[in-house]
Amino acid sequence: MDGKKWWRLALRRNLLACFTTCMILGSSGLFFTFPCAFLAVNVSLLLPIITGILFLSCFTSFIITSFMDPGILQQGSDISRHQNLDPQVVKVNGKVFYLKWCQVCQFYQPPRCSHCRLCNVCIEDFDHHCKWVNNCVGRRNYRFFFFFVFFLAIYMLTILGSCLMYLIINYNEPIMVEKSATYPFVLTGAGTGTYNKEEDRTNPFTRGWKRNFFIVLCGRIAPRYLGSLKKLETKRTSRKRDSQQASMETEKLKASKKAKKKEIISKMIQGHTLRVPSHHKAQR
Repeated sequence: MDGKKWWRLALRRNLLACFTTCMILGSSGLFFTFPCAFLAVNVSLLLPIITGILFLSCFTSFIITSFMDPGILQQGSDISRHQNLDPQVVKVNGKVFYLKWCQVCQFYQPPRCSHCRLCNVCIEDFDHHCKWVNNCVGRRNYRFFFFFVFFLAIYMLTILGSCLMYLIINYNEPIMVEKSATYPFVLTGAGTGTYNKEEDRTNPFTRGWKRNFFIVLCGRIAPRYLGSLKKLETKRTSRKRDSQQASMETEKLKASKKAKKKEIISKMIQGHTLRVPSHHKAQR
């Protein structure tokens, strides 16, 4: 792939994410500049505080969802010569799963794993590829995607109610810049949705809706496989260095001990040679 094709593909993939960012920042800028400032002075100061917290929560979760590793699995070794590999069978809570071989990533896909054709990687617990955030939604970033959709819905409803309140208060006022900037929030609506591929209604991975809700929102984030492999490599290299240093130190100790023994033996030999002639002279 040459440079022009790569730039075109990157531009197409990032276009919707840039549009989402511009819409969130642009609409928030218009809202906080015109209707929110008026309502903060004439209604309550709690309104800009609440909407500001919702905006920060929404935009932060959006950024984390976009740039976080969704659960990319490490690619296996290149054994592309095996084109027709038999699927492996795994049973989870009585349900049979056939593990398919991924020709691109070169390993058997675990249950609930799927290969994203846009990112060209296999994602653990793959839900869908969201073009609005330009990232896959998987095991590691599903929580932040849920927070993004949740805070975005509440934030848009708050903006809609605030703009309606502003229009009701200024009903008899002529149409000016402030009023014209408020109409788009009232006339537009936002819809969000997800896609989840399910072959059967029974879910062998469920732990009850309460437990599932707690794990998704409050559970521990799964480790990053690519990062963990790098850490393992660094640990292995550090262990090799430590073992090499330890072996070098032991060799130095052995060499020093041998040198000391040689010195002691040489001193003993020299002392014995000095004593023998004097002893012979006394006998004579």
